[in-house]
Amino acid sequence: VSDTTPTLTPTAIPVAREGEKDALQDTFQNVDTFSLAVGNLVWYSATMNPKTAEQIQQQKHQHQIKYLIPDLPVQMYGRVQSHPPSWGLDRIDQRTDKLDGLYHYPKSAGQNVTIYVIDTGVNIDHKDFDGRAKHGPVFAQGQNPDNVDRNGHGTFVAAVAAGSIYGVAKKAQIVSLKALDDAGAGRLSNVLAAIEWVVKQHVAQGSSARSIVNLSLGAEFNKPTNEAIQEAMRLGIHFSIAAGNDGKDACQFSPASTPGAMTVGATDKDDTIASYSNFGPCVAIYAPGSAIVSAWADSDTASHVQSGTSMASPHVAGLMAMLLSESPAENIPVKEMNERILGSVTKFSLNGQLVTDGLVTPAPSLLTISSTSTSTSQNDPSTPPS
Repeated sequence: VSDTTPTLTPTAIPVAREGEKDALQDTFQNVDTFSLAVGNLVWYSATMNPKTAEQIQQQKHQHQIKYLIPDLPVQMYGRVQSHPPSWGLDRIDQRTDKLDGLYHYPKSAGQNVTIYVIDTGVNIDHKDFDGRAKHGPVFAQGQNPDNVDRNGHGTFVAAVAAGSIYGVAKKAQIVSLKALDDAGAGRLSNVLAAIEWVVKQHVAQGSSARSIVNLSLGAEFNKPTNEAIQEAMRLGIHFSIAAGNDGKDACQFSPASTPGAMTVGATDKDDTIASYSNFGPCVAIYAPGSAIVSAWADSDTASHVQSGTSMASPHVAGLMAMLLSESPAENIPVKEMNERILGSVTKFSLNGQLVTDGLVTPAPSLLTISSTSTSTSQNDPSTPPS
């Protein structure tokens, strides 16, 4: 896949279709391609000139091709503010907006659950992870395609989901899949390849698999990305997806527009939807996203403050991990998970309309699930470790 910005056709994820993987050999015999698959969805990546792409587009029905799209650029979602207090953990465990300085969570705290963070990489040596984070394959392109997080975004997101101080699910495992470069940019093909890898891991683990993918990234709307995620969800993988920071309808973007996924918008500390947050019918839930404090990649104790739906999404990923670790079953079906979360959130009024907010009830009514579970309190981690 080319590193250049795609125009109409030169570099592409040119094929996404259901069925056999070999029906395109005649068409692509002179094109260097590789194929990947998630469930019944198969796609091919290739670098080609505009004329070849146009010919394939004209013949797509003949070859059972569903889509021919450019390999769109993907960008992380994130904003930065200076030195505000940390409040997200305090907010998600209570109905009222008067923060009590405590974060309640179950003793299981996401244990035996894996959160896959497809992002800029993760500083797995950060003390906030307590050795629970590890590197998966690197899918990012560029001059230095290693697993180091030189941006910080991926480390921040991972710690919100599962850090021991900054995180929601404090015992969950983190697997870093670096699909974005040091500037936080990448291609759909990188992200899709990472999702395919997660699917293979999940399937290989069998009934014991409890897998969550956090996607704090986005691109313009495209069906192949949405369908790949839907196939992965059909196989039992849970997704928490950032709605985006454009202040627009989230249905204009992928993967935020994926039907049935848990797409997360961002709220400010006063429980209003953040001005930057995308919105609309594709947003399932809102969670704290502004002025969030979390781990950073510069050292094993570094912290930072950021704002964005990137920060909101891992709050929900962490909640999913806790629900999975509290479940007596091996896994919770994706639809049931979403229903549990949406059935337990706090509602707030926006311009006379009832809106779903990502503020969950305090333990034990939601987070502990079982009456036999032990709940733990943590002081508000507003002061990062030195």
